[in-house]
Amino acid sequence: MIATACLTLAGNAHANAGKVLFSYGEGHILDSQSNQLPLKKGAIVNQGDVIVTKERARAQIKMTDGSFFSMRPNTELKIATYNYDKKETDRSFFGLLRGGFRAITGLIGKNNNASYRVTTSIATMGIRGTHYTALLCQQGDCENEAGINDGLYIGVAEGGVSLFNDSGIIDINPQ
Repeated sequence: MIATACLTLAGNAHANAGKVLFSYGEGHILDSQSNQLPLKKGAIVNQGDVIVTKERARAQIKMTDGSFFSMRPNTELKIATYNYDKKETDRSFFGLLRGGFRAITGLIGKNNNASYRVTTSIATMGIRGTHYTALLCQQGDCENEAGINDGLYIGVAEGGVSLFNDSGIIDINPQ
């Protein structure tokens, strides 16, 4: 069973962070120097990059720690901080700027939950060994999705997600 929730509003580029496994439709990678690179199979993504899918486009990204993102159309996902050296300093911090994705966390999140998070304009997500989905709707950009209102929508298939902002904390676990 899947647990769901909706909330409403109340660096530097380094080594290879991951690779594009699949890309369909129009999209690009905006690197930390604002260069626009093709979003295509085999492309390398790095800390500081923003992965962008346009209308009717999709992409799948595999990070070096084994985590996986399947990006929806009209999505912008920033690799804010990413360091995987199999040490206590490993970090996997992302920013969901718009749109959504399905994710399976890799070794960074499994080894230290506090080392993985996704920040949005509504809340920040932390995980507990997780397979989850996230959809950020703002300024009416999800109106064509069967009447979905603005907000942050989370679904959890395995593990758990904690959402926190100035209003408090919500834990989401599958039932």
